[in-house]
Amino acid sequence: KCRRLYYLSSVLANAIAKDQLRRRAYFIKNSMNFDMWAGHIVDKFMSKILIPAINDGFEINFEEYAVLAVEIGKKQFEFSKYRLYETSNKTEGDIEFCILDIHELKMPYDEAEIEKVYEKVKKAILNFTKIKMLNTEATLYQHLCNNKEWLMPDISNTGFAIDNINVFPQIDLRVSATTFIDWKVSQSQISDYSRQLSIIGLVAYENRKKRNQTGENLRKLNYEDIVLLEVNLIKGTTKYHPFNENIANNVYDHIYMNSRDIGLIRQKDDKPS
Repeated sequence: KCRRLYYLSSVLANAIAKDQLRRRAYFIKNSMNFDMWAGHIVDKFMSKILIPAINDGFEINFEEYAVLAVEIGKKQFEFSKYRLYETSNKTEGDIEFCILDIHELKMPYDEAEIEKVYEKVKKAILNFTKIKMLNTEATLYQHLCNNKEWLMPDISNTGFAIDNINVFPQIDLRVSATTFIDWKVSQSQISDYSRQLSIIGLVAYENRKKRNQTGENLRKLNYEDIVLLEVNLIKGTTKYHPFNENIANNVYDHIYMNSRDIGLIRQKDDKPS
């Protein structure tokens, strides 16, 4: 099952292929349910609107920004409803880009479910100024404003290679050279994002090590120097994920084990078309 899913989502799926089956696989792969969509709206708003505004030192009215985030959600809904993802030149990086499963898979839904998504998005933005940093009286918003020269949202092109295995995680926000934030809007009490955050920590550690090896005179980074924060914008909480050598070694093992499975399927199934 694991290898089959990998093939369908990462080998068969292709946004620009002439083969209609491959394009349809891409659309299905990127389609979202309502819970996923709420997170998608918030992620896009944070990376495209809110963090750049903090970077530029703008005065932010969060009531107005919450309304703006909902408007972006409505634009995404229209983009999906009219299946513009099939004809538009917009890509996943664009703020309006969205594929909802109710449209792609023609699934039934209740209009009230859409309003619940918008309410969730609005709550996430309004909660932003209430969230505290760990072990301090400062709010997350104040902390980001104080570190605005470092802020870099939506990083997907930073990673490292180990034994020909490329590791490039999605990083929601870099706050400093050693501090990273992952946004969540889940209301689940049991979801565990430890491994996801640990992979980000591993990337930070490996990149610093590589830069020092190539002649840059930077302070040596210890595993424990890396701060990994999971910020839940719905619950209004900040969770610290520890990072140390033992955790890093477990992540290395996970990467090796999964890359072996992927390597096997690519040898057999990944043929050019």
